[in-house]
Amino acid sequence: MLDTSFPRIKGDIENPATFEFPVQFKVVEGASPEKIVLQADKSFLQPVIEAGLRLIDNGAEIIATSCGFLALFHNELTRALTEKHLEAVGIEHDEVEIVGMEDSKEFLPVFID
Repeated sequence: MLDTSFPRIKGDIENPATFEFPVQFKVVEGASPEKIVLQADKSFLQPVIEAGLRLIDNGAEIIATSCGFLALFHNELTRALTEKHLEAVGIEHDEVEIVGMEDSKEFLPVFID
């Protein structure tokens, strides 16, 4: 998880009430939306990998983030978590369509600022 302070309503991937099964969360300290979304700060790559590996060590079967901003680091993350981890949960490298939020006037003030 990014290090955020806004509320996560039911339905948000970072609210445990969204799911009908137990979930675990790991906040990457200092990984603010500004650092990850606006600056694409690569210094957080290793802490994100370490957080994912800790979740796996604690029994996590699926690793997910709430949005696609870490897609900039997709290759590094999948190499660190290995394709074996992805294949075990049925993730294949098929085509994915990504739609941005750059034209949304609400997104930046609410989730970044």
